[in-house]
Amino acid sequence: MNKNIPIVGFSCVLFGVLFTKTMMERTPINNHSWDELYATPQNIQQLQDRLEEKLISEQMGSKYLSVNELFETTTEKSLELRLDKLTKSITTSEIPSENELRVFFESQKEEYRGASTITLQQVVYTINARGGNSISAAQKALLHSESITPRGDEAGLPTHFTDISSLKLDKILGESATQAIINLARYSRELPCWGGPIISSYGAHLVCVKQFKLGEIPPFSEVRTQVLNDWRYEVSSEKDLP
Repeated sequence: MNKNIPIVGFSCVLFGVLFTKTMMERTPINNHSWDELYATPQNIQQLQDRLEEKLISEQMGSKYLSVNELFETTTEKSLELRLDKLTKSITTSEIPSENELRVFFESQKEEYRGASTITLQQVVYTINARGGNSISAAQKALLHSESITPRGDEAGLPTHFTDISSLKLDKILGESATQAIINLARYSRELPCWGGPIISSYGAHLVCVKQFKLGEIPPFSEVRTQVLNDWRYEVSSEKDLP
């Protein structure tokens, strides 16, 4: 009798168990049964509905980046821009007068402003829950916000931020959403409660700003080296134009 037969048999059984477990883990868990998901469409309308649902899902996934993807993209672009500036500053030998440099600084002051701090409450009308209707839902809630506190959807985000730096908020909501919140707080006659909608990769946000401190612009002397690099980059860019 071959002694290897029990070993082979046990291996086959083990393989079968692992294969079954793997398939179960990979099977999507939702409210649809296996028959509903994989049954042959009964008519043209059912087939069309499935194709449209798949197409919308793919479009939504490609249109809206996750927060991590948004942050990585923003960081990558920022690093590329800084590298480009540094490279051009090395290859550009022109030296501006002190007056030229100060005039340039005055015209670009906002670029050197430090981080702002903000305390706010937020609700989100998510893309996951509402798809393309998230913005209209937020707008509708905003119209009634004086009498009814907006509620929003579950988004996996904090509902309150206390004295958070705009740089940290960038990492959570994305740079464009954070800048929109800062502009809303900065240019409103009084702190907005509620205001928006503000769009992020999560959906449409309504915010109630409790406290806001705009970042300060540093003195020219503290950022002179950076201003010189930026001036040289600007000059190089203008020379590269046809």
